[in-house]
Amino acid sequence: MRLATAVAVIAVALSTAVYVHQRHVWTSTVTSVQSKSGDGAVTGRDTFARVSHRPAWEDPAAVLIAIGGLAVAARLVAFRPRFTEPS
Repeated sequence: MRLATAVAVIAVALSTAVYVHQRHVWTSTVTSVQSKSGDGAVTGRDTFARVSHRPAWEDPAAVLIAIGGLAVAARLVAFRPRFTEPS
């Protein structure tokens, strides 16, 4: 039972770490562009830009999640309670 729980902890930790590492945050910006034609009329239009970026905290967080999951799994497997007979 402990081994199955440890494997489950490792699977959840590593999948969470991969998700955090690979996710992208999208930022949308709107810029107005105005142009003046030859007859003095001013026309304007908006342009939209969508940029994908990754925040700086994501890679260290992914590493810590993976290491933490491995540490918890090792704790589950390595340290078994020792039962003694009552005297």
